[in-house]
Amino acid sequence: MSDKPKSNEINFGMFFMVLYMAIFGLMAAALWGFALYQGTRNLFSNESAAHATAISSKIAIDVESPTAREARLLLAAGEKYYTSCVLCHGEHGEGNAGLAAPALNRLDPDYIQRQLVNFKEGRRGTHAEDPEGARMRAMAMTLPDEASVKAVSAYVESMEAPLPPLTIEGDPDAGKASYALCASCHGQNAEGNPNLKAPALVGLQDWYLLRSLWKFKAGARGYAPEDTEGTQMRSMAMTITDGAAMKNIVAHIASLSAETTE
Repeated sequence: MSDKPKSNEINFGMFFMVLYMAIFGLMAAALWGFALYQGTRNLFSNESAAHATAISSKIAIDVESPTAREARLLLAAGEKYYTSCVLCHGEHGEGNAGLAAPALNRLDPDYIQRQLVNFKEGRRGTHAEDPEGARMRAMAMTLPDEASVKAVSAYVESMEAPLPPLTIEGDPDAGKASYALCASCHGQNAEGNPNLKAPALVGLQDWYLLRSLWKFKAGARGYAPEDTEGTQMRSMAMTITDGAAMKNIVAHIASLSAETTE
């Protein structure tokens, strides 16, 4: 009789121990299962996100038109070639008057291309009285081919072009009358004429315009017979009587530049 309570106590103890272990096992299995579920879910989520990103990138590439891709690659190539121009013309093509290096960001890209070819071919930059041209010719010779010339011109065109400050004093009213001869090629408002390969003059640095007129008049530009536009410009510059008349013409062009910004 005395052993039965003891046996019952043992049985109850064993029962609770087994029950406790079963509950603990179920909880551990549930936690492990949840962790496995979360890990698998995150794995597939990451793979899905990566897959979605890859698809988006592919779509973006596929959507880019051949023209847009060509333009992007052209600018990238132009930026690379322009690194040799920065020292004189500035990072943003703003120019450097101290080096007699004009701003490029306001020049017509077609004009830039033609002049780079002229430098490379020796039609410009070989005259003894044009040291800046000689320096520029040496730099132009580093461009390997026509594609590089086109690329750097396109890159310059992409730059912002603020209006340069005035540095030349002249009489714009007197210059207006003299400019009538220039208007036949460069336009009434100095907007240029692509059909005549006459570049726009409006918005260019006044000191650069004055220096160019002097070079044409002195024969330091427009001397090569193959430079058709240059020889035409030289003959026009020869009709300008003196430096004062040149300054007046430049002052008139500068007044047109101011009008375009109003």
